[in-house]
Amino acid sequence: MQNTRTYGEDISKSIILVGNSPLLLEENNGDIIDQFYKVVRIGMFVIDGFEKHVGTRADYNITRTVKYRMLSEEDRNRIGEVILIEQDSLESLGRAAINWAHKTFNEDIYITGFTENFSLHVIKGTPSSGKYYKPEHTPWVHNHNIIEEDIYISKCIQNKTLKVL
Repeated sequence: MQNTRTYGEDISKSIILVGNSPLLLEENNGDIIDQFYKVVRIGMFVIDGFEKHVGTRADYNITRTVKYRMLSEEDRNRIGEVILIEQDSLESLGRAAINWAHKTFNEDIYITGFTENFSLHVIKGTPSSGKYYKPEHTPWVHNHNIIEEDIYISKCIQNKTLKVL
């Protein structure tokens, strides 16, 4: 089945990185996400109860040890492979996942659940600054350079090394 939402491209040969923005709840993309060749989850994630928005697969989880331990046993059992990022790394998990995907795959890479202009949402305190499964979550801005991440993601999209679902 080909997803026409991605401009007629066959996503069954593409990778998708699924972030945790509450904006995921605005779309019912779960079935589309599950059609991708590989599904990469970032950090803490929750699937149960959100399947119609976030899908059901987790081929990879890019995370830190502490976040992996916080996943439910059911969600840990869904993960095909865990990629651990050093705990003291200042690189955000989102950017780490993008860099890892660029080094690991030759296929097209899509993102969803990454908040565009995330820094503005954090400053304004709008809902997209939380997590889809925990809206009251406050991002760790002291070790997460969100402005730099915004610029990096925007450049990747402009350079066509990332596509947005």
